[in-house]
Amino acid sequence: MATIDDKNREDFPQNTGPLSLYQWKNKVVVAAVGNRGSVQTHNQIVNAQKFKLMQRVFGPSFVFLRLGFAAFPGRPRDRAMKLNYHKAFKGEYPKMELDYAVLQLAEGPLPLPDTLSAQAGNDNTIRLSWKAPTHTNTTRQASNQPTNQTNQTSTAKKQSDTANLQSSSDLLMVSLYCPEFRQAIVYPELACRADASATIVVDPKWAGIPFHLYAACYNKNSSLASNSTYLGCFTLQCDNPVPFNPANRYKPRIRKPAQKKEGTNFDIVGLSGRVGPINIFTDKRGRVIARANPAKRTTPPTLGEKRNMSRFSLMSHFLSKVRVFYTIGFDAHKSRTHVRSAAMSANLRKEVVGNGPNFAIDYLAVQLSDGPLAAPRVTKARREKNTALFSWASDGDNGISSPDDTLLVAVYNTERDEAVVSQTVAKRSEGKAAVPLPEGWNDNGCIAYLAFHNVDNNLCSPTTALTI
Repeated sequence: MATIDDKNREDFPQNTGPLSLYQWKNKVVVAAVGNRGSVQTHNQIVNAQKFKLMQRVFGPSFVFLRLGFAAFPGRPRDRAMKLNYHKAFKGEYPKMELDYAVLQLAEGPLPLPDTLSAQAGNDNTIRLSWKAPTHTNTTRQASNQPTNQTNQTSTAKKQSDTANLQSSSDLLMVSLYCPEFRQAIVYPELACRADASATIVVDPKWAGIPFHLYAACYNKNSSLASNSTYLGCFTLQCDNPVPFNPANRYKPRIRKPAQKKEGTNFDIVGLSGRVGPINIFTDKRGRVIARANPAKRTTPPTLGEKRNMSRFSLMSHFLSKVRVFYTIGFDAHKSRTHVRSAAMSANLRKEVVGNGPNFAIDYLAVQLSDGPLAAPRVTKARREKNTALFSWASDGDNGISSPDDTLLVAVYNTERDEAVVSQTVAKRSEGKAAVPLPEGWNDNGCIAYLAFHNVDNNLCSPTTALTI
């Protein structure tokens, strides 16, 4: 998923190549532009039209949907789409229309208020009335309450259980949807079930414009709702109506064409993540990199490619054992490339010998460090039990080296494929060092790698390799 820094939003056009950037609910969204490879079938076109018509109502009525489908998992809009997909349309494509009288915006086991109806008032008002519940308890009755009627039918039981779900404190919500403006006005807490009536004052700009009225109930903790009901289509006549402005009609959104700004880095400053076919990230040196996602290979690798992959895999496995050593040894290269890439580049060509697929590493030629410091001139190297002992000439000085340079040692067991790395075993001026080895290495062949690095770890010497 791609993200974008707030301070860099203004640097982006709305369409840049395969990326589309837009703002939704104060959030900047970056998405891949769809590229359909085949022509849509008739059923796909009809489905798209259905979803488009339903979204016109569900979008502005989202608060109503959220309360009306609270008892169901998932997104309320998805539940509403599934509920109305097959029944809420009339006509055939391309003259297909929504049947507002059948459209359902809520679903649940709560019963609607008895005799719920709506009437238009003299002014821009609508009065709703219903029969208040006969019981006065504000708490919900238990659905498993015992009954004295032994011959009660299953239908009567179901009606009784449904009635026991309702409470006088249930809330009535109403939604007014105007197709002309593609707008909705939702009253989530218009009245309680016990109120028996409520009045809605409609916006004067809706005078003379038809709109549809929906109502439903939900309980106090918003966990259950009733099925929505359609109360009719109304066109109000106001004494002081607001003159109709054609500009208030819904206008489809027109996106501006892409415009590249001067001085921007391909308009991707602050953007990171994977969007469609593009992967954008910032490397360790602060550079913004945009790369195409690798596609699946369709041709088999050539013989030369197989040899290169074998050499790369062999050296990569060896370097993973001495990672601490080469991380310090090639630290001076990290301003230009990654230290692992520098170590791989220094050893991949000459230090891997043989003919494929039987490649091998010339361990005595491997270089795990590089730099201007003087390399250790080892005079003696041996093993005693579980310890490796080294001696070197302590007078090595090329004008850059220092007696305080620290010895870096790595001992690699070629038979066990294991390595031991010691960073601060001795200084250059000491002339000798002892490195402990794991038990069981006495009978195995080992290669030792030695190098010096300065106190700041930003300069290093070439590697001295020898057999012990």
